[in-house]
Amino acid sequence: MSQTLDQRHGQQRPRMLAWIGASVALMLLAHVLSIVWPSGLLAVTTYKAHLLALGGWGGYWLDRGLFPYDRPHRYFDDEPEPAPPAADYGESICTGLVTTSHYGYTVLRRAIIVAACLVCVGLGA
Repeated sequence: MSQTLDQRHGQQRPRMLAWIGASVALMLLAHVLSIVWPSGLLAVTTYKAHLLALGGWGGYWLDRGLFPYDRPHRYFDDEPEPAPPAADYGESICTGLVTTSHYGYTVLRRAIIVAACLVCVGLGA
């Protein structure tokens, strides 16, 4: 019987915790800089960096929420399945451990969603 990732590696810390921490730190730094130099461009730049970190974090969680059963780490199981014949399955995008092209699509989908969130947050404020 297959174990989940948390069962194999014990209790893990929440995902993307470093990014949300960086976002909060940048927000606080932007606030302090806006108090010290009210008309400075450094505070605005730090605030934009905060928004981009927050947008990347939000894009990751949006992908996880929209596609809960199709995550990239699921293609790296401990017990790999035998690869189907090339004529039946088509050509693989990835080589090495992964023999299915669905991994490449999953990673590309996540990258597009995160990039769209970064663009929306960067243009919005």
